[in-house]
Amino acid sequence: LKAKEQRAAALKAKLFVDGCYTPLAIERLQEEIADSGGVDLLLTSEWPAGCMRGVAKAWPEEMETRRLVKVAVKQCSSAPVGQLAAAAEPKYHAVGLGGVFWRRAPWRHERRGEVVQATGELRCGVCRMVALGAADGSRPGVAEPASASGPQARGP
Repeated sequence: LKAKEQRAAALKAKLFVDGCYTPLAIERLQEEIADSGGVDLLLTSEWPAGCMRGVAKAWPEEMETRRLVKVAVKQCSSAPVGQLAAAAEPKYHAVGLGGVFWRRAPWRHERRGEVVQATGELRCGVCRMVALGAADGSRPGVAEPASASGPQARGP
């Protein structure tokens, strides 16, 4: 129990532990975002949790890419990155893990945009998320299950 308490205390006092960000790091980033007045480009390794919400079904020619995207989202998404993206409301959000090139349909921000001079209303802007695939075809951050019919399959 004492080791668990020490780890919890370390998470509250340090920004990074063993190369991983802590809740304190996320809190500080959210403070920086609030003070900055907006983020144009957000670059993260992980995908934001919930990024597939509201995405239309794939066309038949997009089915393989969408399958790869779903695998990447399942293995490479993060709730803290989702919180940062929601707080930042960036114009563009580029994600690096997953190894698949994909462009998500834009979604509307809740708070960030421009005020229409004639009416004084806020016209919310949009975010465009882009997943950056690996040039060599690798899939960093994704562990695909071995196919039963693939070259790695072994019989009895």
